[in-house]
Amino acid sequence: MKILKSLTALAISALFITSCSTSTKLTATWQATPGKSYQFKNIAIIGIANKPEVRKSVEDAFETILDSQGFNTTGALMFLPPNASKETISKEIVIEFLNAGKFDAVITIGLVRKEENSTYVPGQYYYVPNYNVPFYDYYGQMSSYYYSPGYYEESVSYLLQTNLYSFPDGKILWSAQTTTTPLRELSQTATALATTLGQELINSKIIVP
Repeated sequence: MKILKSLTALAISALFITSCSTSTKLTATWQATPGKSYQFKNIAIIGIANKPEVRKSVEDAFETILDSQGFNTTGALMFLPPNASKETISKEIVIEFLNAGKFDAVITIGLVRKEENSTYVPGQYYYVPNYNVPFYDYYGQMSSYYYSPGYYEESVSYLLQTNLYSFPDGKILWSAQTTTTPLRELSQTATALATTLGQELINSKIIVP
């Protein structure tokens, strides 16, 4: 199973190395003790979202990326109900599940805000030759220029915050904010997000196997 996850992660990383830079951008990071690395035996990954399919995609993508690098992680859908949220489940119950799973660290990923943008793309002239106009018909050449009208291009992006906590003391050790533009498939967006954040955690040696 671990070998399969490793091969999947390598394929995903290669496929999305370009999309990560365009769909997910790391905008800010913070560390409680700069330069310090942490080693954990069992990391819980909790996607905070109202839709179970969103939680599953994000948690699965993080599991695949981190497990392929030697970490032991478990997505929260393995121990929390699909409808788990601040409104449906208490903090005490979540802590009980974490204690039962013997986790020593928790990674949470949640939405800060949704941003809707509207960008105006100005119109432009473009040239199409008119082959029926003789060379001496000067005014006829003007008919070869056409105008493409301007339009508004709508886009949506999500500001997400990812936190790393030690457990059971609940201290925040690291935090990052990312701006994510949705790709065509939810799984693609989740993988791009997980790859960007996973690379930051690993390359900066925030966590080590």
